[in-house]
Amino acid sequence: MDFVLLTGFLIPVVGIPYAWSEWYGKVFRSIVTRSERVAAEIGIFAITLQALFYFGLWTRLARELGIVTIMLSAEFLLLLVALPCVFKWTSKARWWVLASSICLLMDASIVALTSYAD
Repeated sequence: MDFVLLTGFLIPVVGIPYAWSEWYGKVFRSIVTRSERVAAEIGIFAITLQALFYFGLWTRLARELGIVTIMLSAEFLLLLVALPCVFKWTSKARWWVLASSICLLMDASIVALTSYAD
């Protein structure tokens, strides 16, 4: 169980900064088409919000069951937002964004289940 949480934590720690560096290097400098730029920006912002919600699950305030459920629902919705954006983006960073999003949702689900068990 610890390996799953550690892996699910390390992939976003590497993937999100890599995606932001790719965004600045290629997307921000307009090397890609406009539709690909918009999709990349939406996808990266969604995964960044997803990471913030994930870290918010570890706070004491989030231990209330209603807030955990809302944050887990937001994680799932942000995955649904990021998914089509990731497939529109043609950079190698899209796979890091997709893996980060899935790992964050998986870890958030485990954290939510353990908070229900307490």
